[in-house]
Amino acid sequence: MSVKIAGVGVWKVAVTARLKNVPYPVKRKATVRGKKRDAILKEAELRKVLLGGGQGQGQGESSLTAGTAVSTFNKVKVDTFSDAVQLYLEKTKAEGKCSRTHIKQLEWINRELGHVPMAELAERFDAWRKIYNTAPTSKGTPKANGTINTPVTIVRSICNHLVDLEILDKNPISKARFPKLRQKAREICPRKEELERLFEVIQRERPYILPIVKFMLQIPCRVSELVTAKVDQLKDNMIFIPKSKNGDALYKPIPSDMADYFNSIPDGCEYLFYRESKGKYYPLSNLKNPWIHCRKLAGLPDLHIHDLRHIAVTKMVLDAIPKHVIMKVCGWKTDMMTTYFNIESKLGAQYILDMEK
Repeated sequence: MSVKIAGVGVWKVAVTARLKNVPYPVKRKATVRGKKRDAILKEAELRKVLLGGGQGQGQGESSLTAGTAVSTFNKVKVDTFSDAVQLYLEKTKAEGKCSRTHIKQLEWINRELGHVPMAELAERFDAWRKIYNTAPTSKGTPKANGTINTPVTIVRSICNHLVDLEILDKNPISKARFPKLRQKAREICPRKEELERLFEVIQRERPYILPIVKFMLQIPCRVSELVTAKVDQLKDNMIFIPKSKNGDALYKPIPSDMADYFNSIPDGCEYLFYRESKGKYYPLSNLKNPWIHCRKLAGLPDLHIHDLRHIAVTKMVLDAIPKHVIMKVCGWKTDMMTTYFNIESKLGAQYILDMEK
């Protein structure tokens, strides 16, 4: 058990226990805002739920019901891949790592391959993957390498779990037979004048999203890290992110040209990026629609909001920011530089040209 301070009035609570018939540690985590005693009470609550048999519950519900697979672990036979998915789902829920996205991925792979006998998994997965890789996306474009790698990652993780449980001697989805394709950075190349045109459109059409767009163009962020960020997360010219995608806390530096914006946030507004309506302030919970509206009017229909993260990483690299600093700001546990930056890409070349003007 642990209670750790993560920021001003923010506490990270974690409880871990080993339960009968469960072959791995079961975890529960929570973020508590308030005083330390509130975090201690939450810790006791999580422990009570954990030891009281609530370990099978996760976020949301799934058609893959995680209820009996682990509790009857010694009696379970993994005949089909669906049985393996069931066991893996139980594990991730018990560890508190089963997000809605994760559940949807497991449901998808279960629909595609759940009927396959485990004895035939490698051969059948190989045949399925060849069809999947060559099929176009819903937009009629070829799949990106990251999309092609996704089912390999999911199926390999599920089989690794069976190896850990000693149900399989070795993983049939080996790295030698099913290597991952190298992911390349998206070669999005907005010119300086195109970005200025985008800013003009946003200022005219949806001015409330301009600050968050300018921030994301300079500091690599995920939309989820910023849209609900509150004023009390701002300290010493940094935005404190209590929990990133990988679960760690992050600090995002404030660009010097945006200091005036953060200093001018109205009294009574609790959000760093906000929308005002009739004297009330709301978070930018729906950034997608105004972004799509503005990028189309600016003549940039292929510029995704996540591309701003790629652009920010590229600028940091070309500005000679050390790699370890970029990794810390981005929240990377492994080197993702080749995914987000390619010096030979059009984006890298265009940035150099713009800087020389």
